[in-house]
Amino acid sequence: ALGDHVDVATSVAAARFRATAPQVRWRDLQRQAQRRLVGRTKRWLNTVVVARMTPPWAAVRDPAGEVAGWLREIDELVHW
Repeated sequence: ALGDHVDVATSVAAARFRATAPQVRWRDLQRQAQRRLVGRTKRWLNTVVVARMTPPWAAVRDPAGEVAGWLREIDELVHW
C-alpha cells in the first residue's frame, strides 16, 4: 500500500528487488546499489507506468483533480 507520504520509487525498487533476490535483504545492500535500483525504478515509473496512466486511473488516486490542475497550469504557462 502506498500513501501520500511514501517514497514510491524506493518502495517499488525494494519490492522488485525482494521478488528477484529473496535471499538478500534490501537494507543489507550497499547504498550505491540501492540508489542505482531506485534510479532505474524512477525511470521505469516515469516512462512505462506514466504512459499507461489514464484519466480515470488518475482520478481514483486524485479525486479532487489537484494533479490535473497543476498540469493545466503548466500547459498555460508553456503556451502563454
